Amino acid sequence: MPNRSQLQDLLNQLESDLKNREQSPQTYQENSAAWTLLEQTVRALSQALLAVRWKLADDDVADVLQQVLLKFQSLETLRRVRSAGNIEGYIAVMLKNVALDLMRRRELEHRLFHPLEEDIAQQDTDTASSMAEHRTTTLREELRALPAEDRTLLRMRFWKNMSIREIAEETGLTYSATAVRLFRILHRMRAHMEQQQTWNQ
Repeated sequence: MPNRSQLQDLLNQLESDLKNREQSPQTYQENSAAWTLLEQTVRALSQALLAVRWKLADDDVADVLQQVLLKFQSLETLRRVRSAGNIEGYIAVMLKNVALDLMRRRELEHRLFHPLEEDIAQQDTDTASSMAEHRTTTLREELRALPAEDRTLLRMRFWKNMSIREIAEETGLTYSATAVRLFRILHRMRAHMEQQQTWNQ
């Protein structure tokens, strides 16, 4: 782990690198050594804080690491970190905040989607009774009635097992827009299915 003086020097190098990228894009050559050292530093902090102390899964640690490294592509972020009294501590706070955001999103996803997703999952397993068969038939009809774009989102989410973040990246939508759209599709489908069930009772 670099000491405080080395971290200050590293941030100066990174700032200079970003300025060169902006000012001379044609002749720009990345300072790969500086970015590699930054990645190693942030990775070491993320392992200590997130993997060891918080017990986050490796995939989640890697996700947080990448998001924090992306933040360093901003001159404003570099200057904020450099002006901090404790650079290592500031980076640790960045990691913590991104990790908390990730966990909040996961919790929100679970609360929003889990009850609705069960209906999708049941289509392959609920075949024992006539009610289950009716639900499966109704679900298939609902899927066929959806606009192509909505079916694509559901296919990505449930058949390809893509996360909301992955779907957002694939479609070019924001994370929030993707989550809201999926929730509305599933909520609408579930309401229609419950309505059909009421009519058939």
